[in-house]
Order: sequence, then C-alpha cells, then structure tokens
Amino acid sequence: MLHNLNAKKTLILSLTAIVLVLAFKAFSQAPALWAEHLPNPDSYTKLVLVRDWQASTGYQYMARDGGPSGSYLHWSAVHTWAMQQLTWGLQGLGLSRDKALLLAGGGLTLSSLMLLYLFGILAILRQGGRLAALATLLALMTSQGLNAYGQLVQITHHIFMLVPLAAAAWLILGQASAQQPSLGKTSRTQNTRAIIRPTLLAGLCLGLSLWISPETMPLITGLVALQTSLRLQYPDGSRCWPMALGLCALLLAGWLTDPPPPTFSPWALDHLSLAWLGWGGVLALLLCLADQLATWPGQTLISRAGWISLAALIGGGLWLTLTPGALNGPAGLLPTELQTLWWNHINELRPAGKPSEILAWVAMPLLAGILLLRQSIKIRCLWWGVLALTALAYAGLAAWHMRMGAAAALTGALAWGVWLSKKAAFHQQNPGNLPVHTQHQAALLLMAPVLIMLLSILSAAIEKNWDRPNDAPQACKLADIADSLNALPPTTVLISLNDGPRLQWFTHHRTLAGNYHHNTQGILNVYHIWRAQDDDTQARTLVKQQHIGALLVCANAQAKGTRLAARLARGEAPNWVQTPKTIDGWYWYPVL
Repeated sequence: MLHNLNAKKTLILSLTAIVLVLAFKAFSQAPALWAEHLPNPDSYTKLVLVRDWQASTGYQYMARDGGPSGSYLHWSAVHTWAMQQLTWGLQGLGLSRDKALLLAGGGLTLSSLMLLYLFGILAILRQGGRLAALATLLALMTSQGLNAYGQLVQITHHIFMLVPLAAAAWLILGQASAQQPSLGKTSRTQNTRAIIRPTLLAGLCLGLSLWISPETMPLITGLVALQTSLRLQYPDGSRCWPMALGLCALLLAGWLTDPPPPTFSPWALDHLSLAWLGWGGVLALLLCLADQLATWPGQTLISRAGWISLAALIGGGLWLTLTPGALNGPAGLLPTELQTLWWNHINELRPAGKPSEILAWVAMPLLAGILLLRQSIKIRCLWWGVLALTALAYAGLAAWHMRMGAAAALTGALAWGVWLSKKAAFHQQNPGNLPVHTQHQAALLLMAPVLIMLLSILSAAIEKNWDRPNDAPQACKLADIADSLNALPPTTVLISLNDGPRLQWFTHHRTLAGNYHHNTQGILNVYHIWRAQDDDTQARTLVKQQHIGALLVCANAQAKGTRLAARLARGEAPNWVQTPKTIDGWYWYPVL
C-alpha cells in the first residue's frame, strides 16, 4: 500500500481514512442526536438560539434566558449564521424544524472536523512529507482534545473556529516550502502574485477565526510569528503586508457586521470589539515591520529577530496596559464570588491534573514541540523554532485549561508532521526500500500518537478504579417530562444552571440563568436561592423580584444539608411554595 507513495496516493489514503472515521462517528452517535440527547449544555443553547432567532434582536439574544427580560450571549454570529443557513436548507428538503436544527448542528461539526483534517494533511504534504502527512492525520484522529468536541452530538463552535486556522497554517507552510531559488524561473508578475495571494488569504483566515471566537488569539499570534520568521529568514520570499491587510480587513468587516451586543462593553474581550481591532492593528504593524527589517542591508537573522521581538514586547505590553481588563485573564470577567462558586467548577476549565488527562491533552504537543525545537536549533531554522514554541505554549495552555486541548492537538500535529517530514522514511516514495531498522523506527514514530492514546485510556481506567465511588446519580432527564411541563402555562423556572438550556429546548418555559458569564447577576441569583439556609428571606425576595413561577429539582431522598436545594430535593417544601407535584422523578414547586 505504501509503495510509490506520491502526493496523490497519500491524499487518497487520507481521504479514505477520514471518510471511514467520520462515518463511524456519524452512525454511532446518530441515535443520540436524533433522540436529542446531547452531553454539552452549550449545544442546547445553540439550538435554542437559532430556533428562537428574530431579525429584530440579532444572533446573540436569548429571549427565554436571564429571567423575565432575556439576556445576550458572547458568541459571534458566524457559527450561528452558518447553522441557520443549513437548517433552512434541510427544512426545504422536508425535515421538521427541530430535526433540521439537530442535523445542521451535528453536520456542521463533523464537516468542520473533516476540513481540519484535510488542511492538516495538505500543510505537511507541502513540506514534502508523504508518510509524514499520514502520521499527522493519525495524530489528529487520535487526539482526545479534538475528539472531545469533534462529535456529531457537539453542536458548538469549538472545531468550527479551528478550520480557518488550519487553512492559514496550510497557506503559510506552503510559503515555507516555496522559499527556493527555483522560484525565479517564472516572471516577476507571476512571482508577485504567487507570493501575495497565499499570505493575503491567510490573513483573511486569521481574522475570520478571531471573529468566530477570541479564544483563538494565542494560535493567531503563533501563526503571525511563523509568517514573520519566514520573512526574516528568507528576505526574498513571502511578504508580510498582505497578511496584515487581510487580517485587518476581516476584523473590521466583522466588527461592522457583528458588533458587541447592547449589554456589552465596546471593549469586550470575549467578542469582536475595539479591543481586538487594536490587537489586530498591533499584529499588522509587526508584520509590516518584518517587511522593513528584511530589506535593511547588513542585518543578520539574529539582529532582525531581536528587533522584531523587542517591537512585539512593546506592542503587546501597550495593548495589555491600555485595553480594559486585558491583564485580568478570562476569570477576571467575573466577580470574585462567582469565580469561587461557578468558574472554578466548570469541568472544561479545569487544569489537566490526572496522568490520563496529561497524556490525553498535553503529551503530544509537548513531545512534538520538544523534538521540533531541538531540530530547529540544530539546523538553525527560525520558523521551525517558532512552530515548536507555539506547540509548547499550547501544551502549557492545555495543561492550564483542558478546553484548549483541541487547538493544542492541531499545533502538536503540525509540529509533529513538520519534524517527521524531513526524515528519510517519511518523505520518500518507497519507504519499504529503506533498511529494516529504519522501517522499524518509522513504524514506532508513526504509531506514537496511538500509543499515547492507549496509555491515556489505560490510565483513565486505573484512575476510575482508584476513585472512591460516589452516590448513585439520579436518573432525572428533562426529555422524559417535556410533555408534562409543556402542558403547564409558560413561566420562569428556577433550575440548575446546566439544566437551564435543556429546559429551554424541550419546553416553552423561561429560565433565570444558563451557564454563560455575561448573565452575571442571574447566575449569582441562582446560587443565592439554591444555597439559602433555613432562613429563606433572601431567596423569597429574589424569587419575587425575578418573577419566578416554579422551582424544578430532581427528587433525591438522600440529599443532605440544610440548604434550600437539598431540602427541596428531599420533598421538604418551605411555606412560600405549594406542595410539590411529582413528575417522573422530578419535583415541581409552584411559587405561592
């Protein structure tokens, strides 16, 4: 199969593997999707956001979230708009609205995963790595960071936002492979077009990814640094100013089309805003400076790198200092009380602490980054070093917040593929003709991501046996009582934060707050009510102020403590609610 492994055959083998993997994901998870059983509350919020969309309120407004007045989300319009278009198309084919929404959301996630795989392969193929491209695909497919979000039942933007970044990496690495003297054989006009077009498209891709989610900012910075390092090391190669132009143009278009919602600051850090226009401007200036440094006579690569690094430190420092809230970090968007009660308990924001988590999220980008950095120092290749440092930075980010594992998987796979692409067994057309010991080494390197994945699974199984068993969870599913709840008049329901989006999807009721930090006061009110002790004065006041009509809790006779949530779960009704109505394992408490 690996005989005469040219680029075309590599691409065919890769596409075959991609189709098989995505088909397995689709068929294995289709029953859960069709039954509307989604593991992530964000998926239900996205479904409700698209289903309840009104042109007058835009793509971020949740009319039935945030108590009686509604609330705005920080998600951008790009993913929502794409999902809406797919939904309308599927409805035109005869699907019901809800089924069309589910299929559009799940299909968009798998389609994004397919494109991410494809761009990763193409990026390494441009480096001349044939077997290395297959190794890169294997690293992507076995990444638990990507697989956590790359599922049919994950209707979120976490894979969608990485597709423009993967495309930009393909374009930039293609420019890296084009830094050859043979480029001068074509006409000057063709040279100019060949140099400008990819970097302009890469800049547009970087701007699009930031518009989708500012969470992509570290990887955008890394890719800009990658382009800058290419320009400094190969002064006659790709120009940087087209990337600056594309980045700024897309950011400006996104800001004009999708500005921060009404309740947001114009400098909001979790939505495309003035803060990110300023940050894009800093990157654009650094890119243009790189073009100037490349033309300065008598400058060595070390001096050019030193000047651009100094400028980056000054520009980054000014942006961090002048942008409101930039130095506070993600948790700085919240009051201290909410950081303790809520933020620190969000599963995907936890650090990777267990051995299985470190293996799953950190090991591959860490290994690839170290190997590529070592080789970059050996051969004195600046852009290899920048890519290696980007992978290592994302290994650290994934260790800090497991949510960053998907982007870490992409950077790690690219660094892994670039490192392998220069090894004899990974770029030759006939690796089977190499000595046996070389083939054995290549097989071990090829299977390294699989071994890391298997070690992670084994470690997780051991850790599960070591953990103390918890009380058996209550089988309370909102889908089971949806018909009963929809038979009741619509009202504002107090329910747990994670169940709030599910309640909005399955019923016509409103919720006080979902799991979204811009509804800060709503989330605080939920905690203050549920955590009320024997004296329910504050809880009663908040219930009245927020016009809450009912409280819904999962029945649990073993619930311990004196907090209101535990008492309600035991069926102990305070004097300001009616006797609970039992609905398939749930208690429904109408407020007096």
